[in-house]
Amino acid sequence: MKAFHLKPIPMSFPSRLLYSLVAFGLGFGSLTAQTGSGTPLVVPDAPLWKPVPNYAQWVITYSYPADRDKNLSPAQRAETLDGLTRTETTTKCGKFIHQEFVDTKGVPGDLWYVTGTEYFRSTGPTPWTQVESFSNGRPNPSYTPFPAKGFKDLDWVSGADYAGTVNYQNRPCFVFIPGGATALRVTDLSAQADKLASMTHVAVIDAETRLPVEVRSAGVIAGYQFKDAPSSNTNPIPSDLIAYIKQGEEGRARSFQTAARPY
Repeated sequence: MKAFHLKPIPMSFPSRLLYSLVAFGLGFGSLTAQTGSGTPLVVPDAPLWKPVPNYAQWVITYSYPADRDKNLSPAQRAETLDGLTRTETTTKCGKFIHQEFVDTKGVPGDLWYVTGTEYFRSTGPTPWTQVESFSNGRPNPSYTPFPAKGFKDLDWVSGADYAGTVNYQNRPCFVFIPGGATALRVTDLSAQADKLASMTHVAVIDAETRLPVEVRSAGVIAGYQFKDAPSSNTNPIPSDLIAYIKQGEEGRARSFQTAARPY
């Protein structure tokens, strides 16, 4: 994910499901009872998770290992989290995609995908920058194309990774881990908790909407909250970005004309 100098946005999102599962063992009884060590598991019908609709808006709140490490002092925690994204708000309007980032210090950033091209502005009235896939002949680490299906860190999910169902906010949710239910078939809940905590990837998907609820990847927990979808008849691109894009197109056209001029 982008490490922009992007203050947490106040949200009504409840305490982390995955953090509860790992740290306190909550939900294991429900998950174990429904999978059962001797009961064959019925894998949900496809799709296991749905791609992003053409018009949608959602907020991801990130929690990092340093947030949960009680051995760190406040200064150590702040230093470890410096520059990491705390919230990421994505608005998708057809082929136009807008991402608003806020980092752990409260610094915002804007990123737009316009017909596949990235445009970034760090904060405030600073100028836009077109983010190229290559810089000085090398891959640009700041270039992050929007995922083909819209959501990050879910491409690994398959039927073989299904581990069972838990109730979250009174809604059934599918749980996926590498290896599926077999990986959690142990004799006691504490051992199950240890195994789940050791998993590099865990995905919790709403069983009805098939949209992500929480995803853990290498210790980073991403909590999803979906908002009302934007209108399909609006052009959301800010006027200064439109002017920047037009200026770039005119500049490229002049360069092409100059290069094509006979000598």
